[in-house]
Amino acid sequence: MGKRFMMLLGAMLILSGCNLFQSHLPVPPPEATCEEIPEAIAPYMDLAQRVPAFGGMFLDEHDNSILYVYLTDLSQEEALKRAIEELYGPRWLELHMYPKEIRVLPGQYSYLQLKFWRDCLSRWVPLIPGVTSLGIDQGKNRITIGIDIGLKAAKKRKVIEALETTIERLSIPREAVILEEMPPAVPK
Repeated sequence: MGKRFMMLLGAMLILSGCNLFQSHLPVPPPEATCEEIPEAIAPYMDLAQRVPAFGGMFLDEHDNSILYVYLTDLSQEEALKRAIEELYGPRWLELHMYPKEIRVLPGQYSYLQLKFWRDCLSRWVPLIPGVTSLGIDQGKNRITIGIDIGLKAAKKRKVIEALETTIERLSIPREAVILEEMPPAVPK
């Protein structure tokens, strides 16, 4: 019975094209582009559309009355503050946590750029076994990709190589992406 089951399982894997001993992780073909990604709803899109230089925002970890905001063009600071007040002011007042101070930081990338690249990566990165997360880290003005902290060194190298190839083939600036070791996500 065990031998018959193993033969059936092997035949199913062969017919389905699955390769348990795959030596190469999936990466986009060299001609892949990010051009055809449909627009997805994302938090902060309304702010990013009003102030294109907006690069992300986060509350101070020790004093949540201070809001830090990245701008790629510091001359848009007043427009940014007005847009934040209009878009988020009523909500923050309801929560009794309106920031008392907004500090602007020079950002390298706009939120729209980061979102575009993250959406593009989302087509390929989840296919790479060992990746735990993909997102925009507004506190760093970067995209972050989590790599399973429990991977053995050889497997981790392959995952990093696949990610590096993916980033390069999609023409995403390498410095815009941070690779971090993280534990796998646990469903609630």
